[in-house]
Amino acid sequence: MNETDRAAIAQPFIEVSNDGMQATLRIPKLGFQVTDKHVRTALSDAGVTFGINEVIVNWVTRSPAMTLEIIVANGIPPKSGRNGWIEYKFNPELATEFGRPDQLHQYSFQNIEAGTLLAIHHNPVPGEAGKTVRGNRVEPAPIKDIAISAGENTNFRNSDNNELLANKAGCTQIDDLGKISVLDHISLMRDVDNSVGDIEYFGDLYIRGDVKSGFSIKTRGKLHVAGTIEDANIEANEVEIQGGFTGSGSGVCRVETDFRAQFVDNQTVYAKNEVHINGEVRNAVIEAGKAIFITGSKGVLIGGRIEAIERIEATVLGNNIDLSCKVNVGRPKEMYVQLDAYEEEISQIDQRSLVMRRQFGIPDDFDLVNDKTIVNKDTPMARSIGLLKKIMDKRQEISTKQQALLDEINRLAQNSCVVVYKACHPGVVIRIGNLTKTIDTLIGHTIFRIIEGEIVGVKE
Repeated sequence: MNETDRAAIAQPFIEVSNDGMQATLRIPKLGFQVTDKHVRTALSDAGVTFGINEVIVNWVTRSPAMTLEIIVANGIPPKSGRNGWIEYKFNPELATEFGRPDQLHQYSFQNIEAGTLLAIHHNPVPGEAGKTVRGNRVEPAPIKDIAISAGENTNFRNSDNNELLANKAGCTQIDDLGKISVLDHISLMRDVDNSVGDIEYFGDLYIRGDVKSGFSIKTRGKLHVAGTIEDANIEANEVEIQGGFTGSGSGVCRVETDFRAQFVDNQTVYAKNEVHINGEVRNAVIEAGKAIFITGSKGVLIGGRIEAIERIEATVLGNNIDLSCKVNVGRPKEMYVQLDAYEEEISQIDQRSLVMRRQFGIPDDFDLVNDKTIVNKDTPMARSIGLLKKIMDKRQEISTKQQALLDEINRLAQNSCVVVYKACHPGVVIRIGNLTKTIDTLIGHTIFRIIEGEIVGVKE
């Protein structure tokens, strides 16, 4: 090997990484003094033109001769962009878990109101190109976009389709294809028991089994139960039970409109409109804002209390066993509560006026309205009489409202009735408004109503 070859082997050289992002200066021979020219030549031979670290170059050329490996140039890697993405305003895992109506369980509901923002689409963010040490442009990885898939009961806020809203109340659902829906009705294909738990839902709920004792269901829509409800707490807009409502007495059902069932046994029902029972009502408490119908060939009331504002109709009231049945119509609770409140206000005013009369010696027969001998004088007595007059004016105002309410209660009572289609047994207590009638003999088809100040049974 001649001197030229030896010198060539000792020359520094540049090694470029496979991705072109680094250039490494290598000095293979100990004792070889590297100059700036050596480094520049090596960089040129390797095609390195970008990202050269001049600090390193100066340091290498001024350092004692040595073997060396050092990075002398760095490229700029491409900066990754971001794919388009969807920001969910609910828990998508639960919505996916729910999936299908027959997979309902107690933790899967995500109830939302109409108008709720469900999802926001975020546009993709482009990346930035990089550059190798050889000056070559390196493109970032391509980005992808994704669109919101709108399903049932949803709509976009505007034409850019970037914000999805619910147009009905219900619960969220995402199917296998990513479509977002709001379910306003759900079918549960089994009993409501420990495997399901309590339910709160904003739409219509169809239960294809029973509702077991101790559980509660709250729904803003209609509740339809194919089986029986046992000692459960129910709140719904409407309730229809193909079986009955039964148990030991702890079950309560509150309904905004109508309640329908085949039978009610030892339970409590509050409905703001109508109650329809096709069979037996035994030892139950039922209150309806409008009417109660216990009809059909097996429609019978045995024990308990039922109450409606306008009318009650039943095939049979009572039975041969000594079980007291209370049947009340024309007695709106809210009105009687307000009536009591008026009575209490009047009582308090009377007590206050009595104290003032005794304190200032105002005679009981003093004419607060027409007497002018004292009222126009600026004396303690005159001021007391003036205050007493204001109090008594308030009493008159309340008394007028009280009388108007009594007139309305009486009107409702006059228009209310109890209809018995087949038999009314002894022991049944019928109350219409403030009047009461206890049945003491078996009666056939009869309509009970108020006639000339008493409850009378008539045949119509």
